[in-house]
Amino acid sequence: MSIIFELNGLCNSRSVNKFFRNTEEDTMIRRLYKLVHSGKYDERQIVKKIYGKEVTPEHASYKALRTRLRNILLEAFMMQELRSPAYKTYDQAYQHGYQQLAMLRVLVGKRAYLVARDIAAVVFKNVSSYEIILLNLELTDILASLHLGVAYDKKLFERYNNLYTYYSEAAFDLSIVSGYYREIKSAIYAQRESPMTTGKRAGQYVEDCEKIREKYLHISQLQGMLTNLETTGCVLRGEYMEAITASLRGSDFLVRCKGVSQSVLSILALSRVDCTIKLNDFELGKQQITTAKLQVIPNSMHELKLVEYAIMLGLRTKNYEFAYREFVALDKRSINQLLLPRHAEYWLILEAAINLLIIAGEIIPDASWPVLRKFRTARFINNVPSFGREKGGVNIQILVIQALYFIVLGKYDAMIARTEALESYCKRYLKNDENRRNDAFFKLLLVTIQVNFNRERAEERGRYTFGKLKASTDWSELNNTEIIPYEDLWYILLNHLERKFRKRRAIRVSR
Repeated sequence: MSIIFELNGLCNSRSVNKFFRNTEEDTMIRRLYKLVHSGKYDERQIVKKIYGKEVTPEHASYKALRTRLRNILLEAFMMQELRSPAYKTYDQAYQHGYQQLAMLRVLVGKRAYLVARDIAAVVFKNVSSYEIILLNLELTDILASLHLGVAYDKKLFERYNNLYTYYSEAAFDLSIVSGYYREIKSAIYAQRESPMTTGKRAGQYVEDCEKIREKYLHISQLQGMLTNLETTGCVLRGEYMEAITASLRGSDFLVRCKGVSQSVLSILALSRVDCTIKLNDFELGKQQITTAKLQVIPNSMHELKLVEYAIMLGLRTKNYEFAYREFVALDKRSINQLLLPRHAEYWLILEAAINLLIIAGEIIPDASWPVLRKFRTARFINNVPSFGREKGGVNIQILVIQALYFIVLGKYDAMIARTEALESYCKRYLKNDENRRNDAFFKLLLVTIQVNFNRERAEERGRYTFGKLKASTDWSELNNTEIIPYEDLWYILLNHLERKFRKRRAIRVSR
């Protein structure tokens, strides 16, 4: 369904309606389109409105209807784009330039040389100033060839052939930069060497490409990739302020080029916000978020990621009101429209964290604040299916937040029931350096159970483990999945423990 939501955002209704027939057969497909186009509903709501409350998205008739609408939207988009190419921005020039290039190849293959020559000249005139290297290379290749053969023109042949030679050299240099960039990205994903080693290699590659950077000052494609490579290297080396400086320097230069992909500027802006989270610098983070909001594409994955970073900044720095407001301001429909269900569940975890802070009294919403939707605590505790199947990363945070809910709500028996599961999880999945903070906090949870949820004894018995946890606090290396720092969660936990001994519960915890 996410494909249909994406296509709907790209197609105007006039283009789509031309593909509907005026027959009773089209009643269902029209209704489906209207519900999608309204932007008010997610897939489950749409299915229920069409087929009734008991029907799910797995219903065979609905799946056939959904496939038909997808095909209609795809055809409408293709026809819409072919009819009205635009070249006002870099992204439009890239998209429509390549569309026209594909058509030119067909024309040349059909031996319609004169038509191909004239169209190629118009297209190149519109896209050339954006300096999209491989597109310009292909267009000048076609133009040089056509002016050499049919309707030979020596002057135009030499002009386009010289341009072809220039773009051939630029394409070779681009291949060097692209190769370095992909190599660093591959090393990050593979995780076979330390971030520091990869970061140093990235820095060396940037130095090796300094002549290329100076040679193509107005080609944003190359400049953007080199800036991204430089910024990534700084981040991997833990040089976060240097990364922000490099990113800002590169962005300032890029906006002075004739054209630059908005996606590149968005990625650089997001990287700066991410660095402020690692620096644990709230004020600097707010500044970068304000700048990034002007550069990310509205209603896009990048905008959604920016909101996620803003929430994380607030939670990591104990600016909980800021995190609350950023979450409430988000149009929740964009989560279901832009993300697959599995990835949308991460936002449920963020919502759970914010609601935990409200229940714990760490966030006290004022009457003037925007209202947070009602959160189903029981549902979160009992069912987060996709991430629950994993035994690391985000699943650890699910278990942590669920445990805090039990303690804050005083459901100690439910917490005791999870004792063996917590012990087993610690032994099986948290015994490595990457999980030393996770392991420490899980042990603190077990200590809490061992002392029968008594605050004074929990503080006393947990002092050594908490000391190890604090000693491992490095904001730049904080576990990327750690939503609220464990130090803050420990104090929240302690504030909700009993201050007097009660009759000891039956607790089985291995020593």
